[in-house]
Amino acid sequence: MRVEPPIILFVDGACEEKNGAPVVSIGGVLYDAARPDEGPLYFGEEVGKPLVDLWMAGDKTQLIGQAELLPVLVAKLMWPHKCLDRFCITFIDNESARYSLMRGYSPVLDSSRIISESWTLDAELGSASWFARVPTCCNVADDPSRLDFTVLESTPHSIKCDVSIPRSEEHTS
Repeated sequence: MRVEPPIILFVDGACEEKNGAPVVSIGGVLYDAARPDEGPLYFGEEVGKPLVDLWMAGDKTQLIGQAELLPVLVAKLMWPHKCLDRFCITFIDNESARYSLMRGYSPVLDSSRIISESWTLDAELGSASWFARVPTCCNVADDPSRLDFTVLESTPHSIKCDVSIPRSEEHTS
């Protein structure tokens, strides 16, 4: 059996206020070391209001945890062929989200659901994930999480991918 090099995934979430309401967006960038002539795959998308409203149920105001976790799940859902029987090194700039992903649990129910689905996908795909800290200034997913694709659009062979974000709790439970 031939073992391919790991895939490298950078993820980020953003949560800002606009007109008194939270605007949540996510981004991810995937590099495949087994295919060096391919450019990075990337995405950036605003999270829809229905999912944000579910996260805010019960007067919750802190959504950055879910915003940081969701792109990990979205990347695995978007690129299962890249994850299949591979190691995945994921760089994330939020320590709370990183620790929750490492231990497979969060006391916040919405976060725990995202983590559980991510771990389930790893098991189904035969993938093993490693989560590492990246400073925000070095996180190539920071711009896409803010819907700025300038750098990645100018990167040779890069491919922007359409995102399918779970729109309701039923898709992340």
